[in-house]
Amino acid sequence: MRRGLSAALWGSAAAAVVFALGAWGGSVSAGERGSFTMNFPASGTEVGGPSPRELTGYIVVSVDDQGFVKRLVQPNVIEVASHVVRNVGDKPLKIRFAKEGFAGAEAEWHSRDTSFDPKTGVVERLIAPGEAVDFGLLLTFPKPLPTGQVLSKGTIVVADALTGAKLSALPVTIAHDAAAVAGGSCCE
Repeated sequence: MRRGLSAALWGSAAAAVVFALGAWGGSVSAGERGSFTMNFPASGTEVGGPSPRELTGYIVVSVDDQGFVKRLVQPNVIEVASHVVRNVGDKPLKIRFAKEGFAGAEAEWHSRDTSFDPKTGVVERLIAPGEAVDFGLLLTFPKPLPTGQVLSKGTIVVADALTGAKLSALPVTIAHDAAAVAGGSCCE
């Protein structure tokens, strides 16, 4: 009898772990990351937005879309990432990613591009017209998260790594309810 009960308990625990890992994967793909498209050099709505077909000139990341496990384990870590940061200009450019704002958050850059230097934010190669790179910005806020509808605001900047000239700037709002803050001006 005891063996049967022990086996049932271990089986239930294993099922709970599998369920939690599944929930974690869902939260990483959906609510943990604010995904978007960004263009450079560009301005206004052409800078980017939630998708290539929805260029709004800004993005809103909702922390309410996080899964249960994400809220439990890393509620204060938000990733803002793009798989498409495209050179829409007519000449090859070497770029640097930077952030402005996001008060109180520690930042960590990453990219799958082998020439990317996470310490400087520079892609150490020329990006040809029409070519794209990816990047991600992990923002770690102090616990507990700031209160209020809007948790933080900032800007993702793409600059010319050689001259320092700003090529594009995409405003980002991190909020509890994305629908409540969406629809503002892209270029405030």
